[in-house]
Amino acid sequence: MNFRDANCIVYTFPIDEASQAYDTTMYSCKNDITLKRTEELESIMACN
Repeated sequence: MNFRDANCIVYTFPIDEASQAYDTTMYSCKNDITLKRTEELESIMACN
């Protein structure tokens, strides 16, 4: 989660933190990375 959060901070860096666009982009980034990681873990578990 630390990597995800840090990555999303870098991803949203150009956006004004006080804007709604920042919040939306941050939540979207965290969601996308979480879903991708979940798929990776499910794939690993399916192989075992």
